[in-house]
Amino acid sequence: MAVATFVDETIKYPLKLIEKTKVSPDSYVFRFELPSAKHIHGLKPHQHVRLHANVNGEEISRKMTPISDNEIYGYMDLLIKVYDKTDQYPDGGLFTQHLDTLKIGEDLIMSGPVHKLYYEGEGQFAGRKVKHLAGRKFKNIILIGGGTGITPLWQILAHSLKYDKEDINVWLLFANRTPKDVLMKKELDALAAAYPRFHVWYTVSTPDEGWPYSVGYITKEMIATHLPKPSDDTITIVVGPPPMKREAVFPALEALGFKDELIVR
Repeated sequence: MAVATFVDETIKYPLKLIEKTKVSPDSYVFRFELPSAKHIHGLKPHQHVRLHANVNGEEISRKMTPISDNEIYGYMDLLIKVYDKTDQYPDGGLFTQHLDTLKIGEDLIMSGPVHKLYYEGEGQFAGRKVKHLAGRKFKNIILIGGGTGITPLWQILAHSLKYDKEDINVWLLFANRTPKDVLMKKELDALAAAYPRFHVWYTVSTPDEGWPYSVGYITKEMIATHLPKPSDDTITIVVGPPPMKREAVFPALEALGFKDELIVR
């Protein structure tokens, strides 16, 4: 019988790093061992875990979403982008740089579940962010993501495709800097090929030669072309960098007539 790991956010677990795999120029899948071979992570789609660490003498934490299925026993995978120091951000991402130094066999403290939104299945969502939508079932789920914002969206779409009935359709519009930065593209394309009710489209700021998808920031035209029209049985969930959401996505959705109450920010 499965034992859920993250059921009380006040309980902290030291979880051991057992594997680290590079999946893009600056992103890795960190595999952590759960308390026993009988344990699953126990999170609902879009719920997070909180990672805790002492960095330069300061206790800090960050929220992350597993990409591994809740039916996997004994371990949990986290897809994490390491933000190095740059001229624009001289400190970079202190927490992710700390994670990058974690050695195989070392522990990281985690707690959870953390959530303001989670997917219950069959087009229904719950949590503080969507109290006003309690009990409503959506036939169209639009997911708009940027960068590592794909991780919570992945949990929703993977769960929906695996468990929901055929009348639930899922669209993903995924923005990144370059084609090499498109995390989980192989997995996303495989799902799109296997499930006709899943539609994915990409856009990058700097394309390679022959890039077959969109180029540039997400626009009104891009949304109108590759996503369904707004309706009362369509919910839109946006996860990504604040400038992308504030300057591109939300103005475009508003211009196209998407209702604010049906957009999860």
